[in-house]
Amino acid sequence: MWTQRLVQSADGTTLRAYAAGVARATTVRGGVPADGSAKPGVVVCPGLAGGHHAFTPQVRYLGDRLRFVSWDFRGLHPIRPEEAAAAGGPCAAVGREIDCSIDRQVDDLFAVAAAEGLDRPAVVGWSMGAQVALEAYRRRPDAVRCLVLMSSTGRRPFESLTRGSASARAMTGLLALARRGERRTAAALEHVLRRGDVARWVARVGLVAASADPLAFRELVAHARDLDAAAYLRTALCAAEHDASDMLASVRVPTLVISGEHDPFTPPALAQQLARSLPLSEILIVPRGRHYPTLEHPELLSLHLERFFCEVGLLR
Repeated sequence: MWTQRLVQSADGTTLRAYAAGVARATTVRGGVPADGSAKPGVVVCPGLAGGHHAFTPQVRYLGDRLRFVSWDFRGLHPIRPEEAAAAGGPCAAVGREIDCSIDRQVDDLFAVAAAEGLDRPAVVGWSMGAQVALEAYRRRPDAVRCLVLMSSTGRRPFESLTRGSASARAMTGLLALARRGERRTAAALEHVLRRGDVARWVARVGLVAASADPLAFRELVAHARDLDAAAYLRTALCAAEHDASDMLASVRVPTLVISGEHDPFTPPALAQQLARSLPLSEILIVPRGRHYPTLEHPELLSLHLERFFCEVGLLR
């Protein structure tokens, strides 16, 4: 369903991008299709808890009318030097060498959108991806048609964890270890990833409901097995320091806020605060949902996204 290609970001970093849905423009020059027919579409900003596969059910439903584009956060999934060379750019730095800041992730978002020739796309951010989406709007508000902020609070993400929950203990412990000794923590994390225990750990800390789409969840977990642990920790540390609360009142595009009823990362009360801080927002609290609402209740999410995209003129 998803096809992949390599894209060069503003600083020359090679990214692995993914696309699905209606066909892209045949030729793209400087982000604009040669025939001038820029496509409406959706840029999916992934999360640290998974990538583009989290949106596979929505692609199944809306992919006959929209182009969906996503990418791997820089450095998280290694790109071989020969792959990068074939794509015309250098291989990304790895591990502790890579710049994983939110600003660079925003560069990557716009590079991926330009490579597909998307015209003022909807920007959908899930978890950490919502931080990237908000900063993309801050930088280029004219380039964003609307926002969907999913499983996010708009502030420092790990400060909103439900106190005492397994998720809080796991993430705060991981970040504390990373700050004290990133190399040792990366080795321990890599051990977990290589053993294929990701699905078990995600379930153990309460991040996913039992109703999750099994096929898409298996694809998401399989995609996590080649994560570069050092880059993952660097990205998590950058995300932990990011706070977009200062710019929420200035967001002047329609925004859909989505939160799971039982999400330990995004308690509904904080999602409601986020929605109230955004001038043109609405909110959906997904009953019995956790951190993966697109997989846990795919029909509900797809219908709400369809209605929202129609209201903002992305679909007719």
